[in-house]
Amino acid sequence: MDNTAFKDFIKLHRIIDRTYKHFWICFGNFKKENPEDFHEAFESGEKISLKLARVSLVMNYRFGGGEPIEHVQSTIDVYSEDIPVAEYHFLFTLDGLDMDDALSFF
Repeated sequence: MDNTAFKDFIKLHRIIDRTYKHFWICFGNFKKENPEDFHEAFESGEKISLKLARVSLVMNYRFGGGEPIEHVQSTIDVYSEDIPVAEYHFLFTLDGLDMDDALSFF
């Protein structure tokens, strides 16, 4: 996929908008399911800001027994009180479907 096709893919499948939307779903689930860990990571949870870090086409050879797992990964940096605390990764299939997500703390 060349750069123009990749940019079209990002726009067509609303990759960036969906990443932000799903971050807030993940954030709410983390707050509800792990309140102690949430408080440790985000303290009040009130002054959270986000910044798009990257959108990448990935070929991952670590899994799958020889054939790479190809996907699109978007990453946003997560700040609490203007301090970077985590990265949120959202993975999409090459068809633009949701694949997986992860919140990684520093």
